[in-house]
Amino acid sequence: MGGPDFLVEIQSPNDDTDEKIPFYSTVRVRELLILHRDTRQPRLYRYDGQELVLVAPSEFEGQQWLVSEVVPLAFRRSGRRSGARTKVCRTDGRPGAWAV
Repeated sequence: MGGPDFLVEIQSPNDDTDEKIPFYSTVRVRELLILHRDTRQPRLYRYDGQELVLVAPSEFEGQQWLVSEVVPLAFRRSGRRSGARTKVCRTDGRPGAWAV
């Protein structure tokens, strides 16, 4: 049946999140969002038919976002290190934006 369509992993310092990416590729996770616990920096990976590859930010509403092709959401880091947040915005034209 394959893996999940969209998976979120919270990365803590010194954990093994990056070592799990090849496993997620073998079960064919369509997209993997990794959020660093402290910096709130998001990384989005997308399955290209063979492996999960890092997605480059693209322009959405005049800013650089990581735009999902699986869920109608886009992600980006906002703020300074001590007050960093991850911004989440809907991409389907419906209202909705959050800072987490």
